[in-house]
Amino acid sequence: MACCDREELYVKYGKAMAHLCIQPVKIREDLLVFSWNDNKFASTRSRFIRDAFMAGRTAYDQLKNVQEDDARQKHQDSVCTALRTLVVHGQYNQLSRPDDEDLIWDAGLQWRHSDGREPGCEEFDWLIDYLDGNTAHDTGPDASFHFSRDSCYIRLICALTKNDEWIQRLSRDGHLERCYSLVDGVCRKPYSKIGFYLLVMFGRIKSSGTDLPFGPAQERWRLLIANTWTFLRFIGSDIDVDGIPAFVEATRLNLTASDDGVPREWFPGLCAKVHTVLDRLQERQAILVDDGIAQAVIDAALSSIQGLYDDLSCMVMQRNTSQKEEEDRDSGL
Repeated sequence: MACCDREELYVKYGKAMAHLCIQPVKIREDLLVFSWNDNKFASTRSRFIRDAFMAGRTAYDQLKNVQEDDARQKHQDSVCTALRTLVVHGQYNQLSRPDDEDLIWDAGLQWRHSDGREPGCEEFDWLIDYLDGNTAHDTGPDASFHFSRDSCYIRLICALTKNDEWIQRLSRDGHLERCYSLVDGVCRKPYSKIGFYLLVMFGRIKSSGTDLPFGPAQERWRLLIANTWTFLRFIGSDIDVDGIPAFVEATRLNLTASDDGVPREWFPGLCAKVHTVLDRLQERQAILVDDGIAQAVIDAALSSIQGLYDDLSCMVMQRNTSQKEEEDRDSGL
């Protein structure tokens, strides 16, 4: 507490505590909470995150420039240490363990330069490259899916697709193909947020005018879409509601690309799932607003879901009518 009014000492204290958090040592939970001076912690989080980010970038630059195994391992360890230290500061009022799964979904890791400038997209290129040299694996049909690792990767790429410049960068560097290669693995993890973020990502990419690296009229995409709509029945403030319009767009891609091979029950089943999510979101509006989600964001999500439901209802009606006409012709009526 003596460090509170002496910023440099306070920063050293915070970094020392962060160092302990990434070690296999026991720390009392109450020591991780900065309740005695959470305003001070919140105001210096940007510096903690920035310093760890810069340390990671420096270590990665050194890693690329050496060939000796011992030296590479040293710099690789330094990058990992920096990234673990960075995520330790992910929560606004306390330190976290770097393997705390809540950080994947709830962490806020925004930072600014010491002069107040926001970092540019190009400053994150090294991090994307580093995470991709470390997550790459066989992209064939039997490719494995490492849930924690690939979940973090998908979540990061999804966040970056909010920015059109990043979409172009991700497309240029092969990350869209990399994410596409994870679809089979995600399909085997039903009712999870991962499928939602993967589809949000591709919906945003298509909306930006960038071509997708695949054709969406595939059974595994229908499975992923159906599973994700089922998952969204449990929608809460932990879901990025502002991603729902992009998710709807990704669903529409499959509808417009679907062919005669789509099972007859697919459209009625999807229509029912969409209607359930629409009702659920309407019911939870007030709760979501209380949790800090803007009403405009909720309205946009509701509008996109309603539009999809209306279109699906028409498609189901048309298919039912067509089917009945065929049956009547076959029976001679």
